[in-house]
This record gives sequence, C-alpha cells and structure tokens, in this order.
Amino acid sequence: MSARQPEMVNVARLIAAGRQLQGRLPLQTMDRLGEMLVENKGEVEYNLHFVRDDQNRQMITGELVATVVMQCQRCLAPVSIQVQRSMAWECVWSEAQFPNIAAGHDPYLMEESPVALAGLVEDEMILSLPLVARHEAHEACTPPQFSGGEDDRQDEPDTREPHPLADLARLKRKD
Repeated sequence: MSARQPEMVNVARLIAAGRQLQGRLPLQTMDRLGEMLVENKGEVEYNLHFVRDDQNRQMITGELVATVVMQCQRCLAPVSIQVQRSMAWECVWSEAQFPNIAAGHDPYLMEESPVALAGLVEDEMILSLPLVARHEAHEACTPPQFSGGEDDRQDEPDTREPHPLADLARLKRKD
C-alpha cells in the first residue's frame, strides 16, 4: 500500500480562474497539528475561494471547521475544541510587500508553486488552536490530585527537631 500523495495546487492559476475548492482532510495526515492534539481522529472541512478582490489583489478566502481533542490545562483530561476559522490571505511575492497588506488580511507568501493543499489547511488550523485548552466553565473540570504533598504526610509521625525558640513562643502566647 503506497502513501497517499498530498493534493498539490497552483495558487496563481486557481486565482486566475476564480476557483473554489471544498472538501475534507483527515487530521491524521497533519503531523505538525497532530503533535498538539491528544488524538488526531476526525477531519477538517474546508471551503477556499481563490479570487481577485475589487482592488485586483490576489486573495485566498475561506472557512475551516473541525473538532479537535486537546489536553485541558486545568484538569489534564481530554477536551473537545470546536475550531471554526474564517480567513483572508492576500498573496504577496516578497516580505517587502507585507506593509502594504490591507487591514484584516494576512499575508500569504507565494514562495513555491504548486503547494500542498493540506499544508495550507494545516497552517491555518495550527493558528486557530487556543493557546490554553480547557473545558468551558459549565463543563466538569476537576484538577488532578497530586500525591506527595503536605496532606499526604499527616499520617506520618513528626520527626522534625523542635525549633530552639518554640518554648519562648509558647510562653509569649500565655501572656
């Protein structure tokens, strides 16, 4: 069984033709994204438009929708995160063009062509993840119980040396 080759797209040609691509990509094919998840099951649904806007800027716009499972940073249990991302990329050919990007747009540097469609989707999914994954306030989220803390030592006899001024403190309390 051979590994599935990623779908390669020529962004400039898609923009010239005013094309729209939509479909689903399995999360398990996205290695970098998978490193951030507890499990990489499921799919990313994408809907991408390759267009020129009214000022003749070459654009990639679209939406991504997926449910991913990350580790809750409060209780360390898995938590499902719904990712719904709208994007507007303005295509540029050098970093010198970055200051000219329209407000609300992100730059997309056209370094090579064709590009892997999965790479475009994976990059945007990584940017869409929360910095700190956690359950919502209404969901059950109990912090883990750690062993070896102060509470675990209550049953053990106190083997510490008495403090040299402990008797003085007791005398002071009597006054």
